[in-house]
Amino acid sequence: MAIENVKQSLSQGGMKERPGGMRERAERMPPPPPKAEPKDTSAFKGKEYMKDWERNEWFRKSKEAFEITGLPEHERVKLGQELLGGEFIKKYDPNTAIKKLELKRGEAKTQKELTDIERKIRVLKKFSGK
Repeated sequence: MAIENVKQSLSQGGMKERPGGMRERAERMPPPPPKAEPKDTSAFKGKEYMKDWERNEWFRKSKEAFEITGLPEHERVKLGQELLGGEFIKKYDPNTAIKKLELKRGEAKTQKELTDIERKIRVLKKFSGK
């Protein structure tokens, strides 16, 4: 008879939970903080593409581009046009330019060529937000 009573109490939800059980602890825990979305640190600012004048403006006004290259404004703009030519620049264009420059880095014959290529790669990485 005792087994039948236990079965009935279990089927009716008669099992009592101990104080400090899992449910009670879960109710006391604060909810997890909301996850922050990663910020887009690239020159694209969340857009899929940018126009040529926006690219030129980034190369002209960017503090990072000046610190990496040490070039004056008009030469940085020429560098941007050389690396990312075209009227519309898509988000993946800097990555393809970086890959091409990395191939050229292996073919560099002098130390000056190598440092120029490495500077271009660093500027493109800043441009693409890496």
